[in-house]
Amino acid sequence: MKPQSGYTCYRLIIKSLLFLGLLSGNALSLMGQTRPLTEHVYHALNKYLEYSNEMVHGLQIMHDDFVFLNEEFIEIVEGRKSETSYPPKRIFTNYDYFPVLPSELYQEIFNNNVYIPFDKRGKPLQLVGKINSVTMEIEGIRNEMSRYIRTGRYLQDSLMAKGFEWLRRIEVLYYDIYVLQEKLHWSISSIMLDYQLQPNNPLYIRVLTQLSTLVNQSKRLLRAVRARDKSAGLIADCGKMRELLGELKRNKREYFSGIPLDEATLYNRYDQMLQRGEALLNHTLDFIDNKDASYIGKPHRPFYYYFNEDLLDNYNRYGNGLAALYNKLVKYSAEYILVADELPPVFEVIYPNHPAYDSLRFDSMPDPEWFIAQIEKNRQDSLRRADSLKNLNNPIKPEIGEPSLEGFATNNLIFLIDISSSMNAPEKLPLLKASLEQLLDLMRPEDNITIITYSEKAEIVLSPTSAQYKEKIMELLNSLTVRTSSDANKGIDLAYLVARESFLKDGNNRIILTTDGNFKIDRKTQRNIRRGGRRDIKMSVFYFSEKEYSHVSQNLNQIAVWGKGRYSYITGENADEALLLEAQSVRKTARVTNNEQ
Repeated sequence: MKPQSGYTCYRLIIKSLLFLGLLSGNALSLMGQTRPLTEHVYHALNKYLEYSNEMVHGLQIMHDDFVFLNEEFIEIVEGRKSETSYPPKRIFTNYDYFPVLPSELYQEIFNNNVYIPFDKRGKPLQLVGKINSVTMEIEGIRNEMSRYIRTGRYLQDSLMAKGFEWLRRIEVLYYDIYVLQEKLHWSISSIMLDYQLQPNNPLYIRVLTQLSTLVNQSKRLLRAVRARDKSAGLIADCGKMRELLGELKRNKREYFSGIPLDEATLYNRYDQMLQRGEALLNHTLDFIDNKDASYIGKPHRPFYYYFNEDLLDNYNRYGNGLAALYNKLVKYSAEYILVADELPPVFEVIYPNHPAYDSLRFDSMPDPEWFIAQIEKNRQDSLRRADSLKNLNNPIKPEIGEPSLEGFATNNLIFLIDISSSMNAPEKLPLLKASLEQLLDLMRPEDNITIITYSEKAEIVLSPTSAQYKEKIMELLNSLTVRTSSDANKGIDLAYLVARESFLKDGNNRIILTTDGNFKIDRKTQRNIRRGGRRDIKMSVFYFSEKEYSHVSQNLNQIAVWGKGRYSYITGENADEALLLEAQSVRKTARVTNNEQ
């Protein structure tokens, strides 16, 4: 074989490198640049949000049906009505409601997904599949309720037990759609950050950029009202909203400089968005000030009406609201900007004035079978209480603090590790690694470990893994390297997402945040922490430092209080014990079997 010249070898090397770069789908980022946003990529990403918005629109239309059915069922149970009828109208296959049917958009997502980088397309595709699945379940229940009434089966169900069981499921599914839609928008927005915007008309971009700020600030108000949050944070956000609206009015001429006056669509929708923004602000202020006289005597709590009627009517397409107007402008401008995401309404079941529903009337999500077998449930509850008392009187050995996990619940420990440069000191990250190695010696195969790091970004470096793979876990831990800065909010939000997805029923689901510094928790992340604590996902905070500074410890302790976990100042003397206590936070619960009953 003829030997190749040095020049030929050089060319082969260059070709190989270029080929590898193309395979990765990230050749430009290898050179430290973001990729230019192409038309194909933009449309592929935007289709996800367009589909999500169409589903939200359909769910908002169906919401009225479920409210109607809820009211009819109450009247039948209370004896004010003996019969009802419910001929449901077609929604998701009806062009009267959609310019493009959601099913057609769903197919376009799959067709265009090839333009999204391979390593990025999985998560949004998974989320949009879940949105589709949940929405179809809601539609299926709606059809079941129609048959329940049409066939007269409801006449043999004096307490309308089946009907209220379905309504309770709808209540949960509407909440699920809200969570999934928020995750989807976050996922698509994150992918968009990898691309460099290619404006077609910089004048349009200038106006849309200002209006996107208004959309984002409006969503903060909506989320807070939906969460029934009247804290100082919401008051501050209302102040920011007022300042933003004033700025948009004062600077309108500057923003529109160079845009012809005959662009009536652009000018008119800009003004309409400001009007909707002012309405959103005023309704939010009324919510804070408890100006709810018009809602006194109504079955739902005031937040329900403020969010579903006052705010969503000024935000969603249903009332040609702020987000809908913005999305029309994006389409009109033909710029490669993501559309705003609309928000689904809250559905909340109201129960009749009947003894069978007394314990449900003020409880949003108890056992849906309560009213079907109340006596049996009370008997089961008595048995469980007796079993719990027996466990309290005869505690399982070993005691907390002893080096054993026998008798303790299965662990789902998520380590959220600050890897900013300051964590490199011997009493910080190296100490954590050594203590975790000691804990792994005690952990069982059923115990899981997850490792998430955060610096300028958050990253899952070890998905939930059995503790039996100690060598793999330690190898990964020892390979961690510190970086420059840190953003704890990103890390915390990601940790709770992982905790929800890997949740162990009756297990010790716990996030352990390790840090050496102070940081500010934004309102969204604070709600995430509080919500997790209420749902048995606790968060403890480990403070690593050569000295326990009071202003830092107070802040970190407050975070642990929100997360219903522990705050610990970690030293070489207590590190092993602190980690062991986290793994011993939940005892195994004795279960009452049918044979024992």
